[in-house]
This record gives sequence, C-alpha cells and structure tokens, in this order.
Amino acid sequence: MAINKIEMKTCSRYEASVKVGGVIRKKRFLTLQEAKIWELAMRQAPAMVAQPRLMYSLACSQYIADCELRIASNTLREKKKHLREFASYIRKDCRLQDCAMDDVTLSMARAFSNGVMARSGAKTANRRIRTLKALWNWHKSELTGNPWQAVKPFPEEEFVKYVPSKDDVEKVFAAATQQERDILTVISYTGARLSEVLNLKWEDVSDGSIRLWTHKSRNGSKTSRLVPVGHTLRDVLTRLHPLSEGSPYVFVNPATHGPYRRNQPSICHMLKRLCREAGVREFGFHALRHYFASMLVSTNKVTLCDIQHMLGHQRATTTDTYLHSLCPPVDHLAGVIEEMNQPLKAS
Repeated sequence: MAINKIEMKTCSRYEASVKVGGVIRKKRFLTLQEAKIWELAMRQAPAMVAQPRLMYSLACSQYIADCELRIASNTLREKKKHLREFASYIRKDCRLQDCAMDDVTLSMARAFSNGVMARSGAKTANRRIRTLKALWNWHKSELTGNPWQAVKPFPEEEFVKYVPSKDDVEKVFAAATQQERDILTVISYTGARLSEVLNLKWEDVSDGSIRLWTHKSRNGSKTSRLVPVGHTLRDVLTRLHPLSEGSPYVFVNPATHGPYRRNQPSICHMLKRLCREAGVREFGFHALRHYFASMLVSTNKVTLCDIQHMLGHQRATTTDTYLHSLCPPVDHLAGVIEEMNQPLKAS
C-alpha cells in the first residue's frame, strides 16, 4: 500500500496503510520512520489473518452504551430510533441480517436518506443523517471511512416558532388544576425547560433564587444557573413545600413519591388537553419559553446577556438567533417606511 503525509491544523502526521486479509488497516504516526516500521511489521506478521470486522449491530451497541453515560434520555431515545431504522433498512432493502460497517457504501447511505426524505420530509431525514454520521465518527479509529460525510443534508423549510399570546396563556392557566398551574407558573416565571422544573429539588431553592440544572454540554455534563425568585414564584414555592412530605423534589408524583417524568401521560398530554379545554391554539411547554423570552424583549429593560442567562444558553449567538426567530426587530421599521413613502402619498 502507501504512506501518506497528512497535513493537520498544527502539525503533520504520516498515515500508513496495509491490506490484511482483504481488509485495509490504517494507522497514523508522528514520524515517517515510525510509519515505515509499522508497515514492515504488518507485512512480515506470521499470520496475515483478517481481523474480525466491526458489524453494525455491535457498533450500535457500543455507541449507545457510551451515549447512555453522556446524553439526556430524550436525545438517547431519538438516537436509538434512528439506528433501529437503518438496521431495518439493512434487513429489508439490502436483505442482510447484519452488515459490516465498512460494507456500508455511499449509495446505501443515500438510498436510505432519500427514502426517509420521500416519506417524512427533510428535517426527519437530516436528523437520521446526523445520528448515523456520529455513529461512524465514534468508531473512526476502527473504520476506513465514513460514507455519511458525503451525504448532503436536504434543504429544510424554515420553522417559525409559535409564541402564544398573553390572553391564550391566561386562558390555559384558568383551565388548569392547582398543581398544573404551579408547574406552568414556575416555567412562565423562570423560562425553564420542562425537565429542569420536574427535576427541581428543594436543596436548589432559596428565598431569593432557584438553581436550575440541565444536560446541555456535548459530553453530557450537567450545568446549572441561578434565576431570581419574585413574590409570585415565592408564594407558589412556599405553599408547595409542606405538600412534598419530605421528598427532595418540589413536584412529587404521588404514585411513585419521586419526580414526574416528562413522557408520562399526565405531563406530556397536559398542555394539549388544557389548550383544548381553554379553546386556544395548541402549544407545548417549550412555547412557554418562547413566550417568556418574547415578554422579556418587549419590556426593553433587559440585555441580551440577561436573556441568555435566564434561558440557559451557553453562547450569546444562540440567544440572538433564538430571539430573532421569535420576534424579529422590525416594529421600528413601520415608522421609517411610512416616512419614506410620505412624498408618494402627498402626490
């Protein structure tokens, strides 16, 4: 085979490749001499027997085991679903029970992606492409390439985030039970994610603030932020404390005496039911974050940094993009356009 010099950002590496039992083995070294020694040793090995090939099923199991330690449960469920779908494609369309990772070709990757696109649209297909690309990248030291790198994402139609009106939010609050109203109040007064509220513990509640925890880092680390507690939120928390009966959680599931889970029916169907009962357009828990952010912007009293902190974004650019998708700053243009067209009106 050959030894190639690989130019990297800060240095160079030498990549040696040898064909062993029909399988190309590659390894990178700091020096050319090290690469030559490895290549010679591989060629002179007493038994040039092919190494066991990494099968798709095993690759998925190893990848998911690592993900279980690092990422949130809802993201994990989505990854598992995507991997199962490609396994189904291998069985049904390729007529294989399993498949070596290195045997998955670019044409197979494109065929799978195109099929998902045709059935479910660009956004769904692009999510599968990202998951499968991540799987191959996780095993990159064991593989000769990643066919998903060459699969171009499909163009997506811009998603317009729905922000419920204050009137609709008030109607939903009126239709809610006391406990439902308490959960909605904490979200509406903190901008918290649903998971942050359901996992809120009394040890993170103080008189003037509460600490919200979330899994947002790429490595799955938990991060926290302090958000202020006003009199409305303080009254809710004061009333809830004796109801928790010694539980460490603010919102206690009476059936388990532990926290509520976001996928249980009483939680995941809550807002759909309340919107129907209130007679308003359906919105979800995340839309309350949109509502919270848009209300903050409308006050003209907070900075981008303030909103970034309240929403728990790690980068200000994320908050800026988020806000522009909710409430693009165009209101001030109405007067400018009116003034600009005044001569036309006069004539």
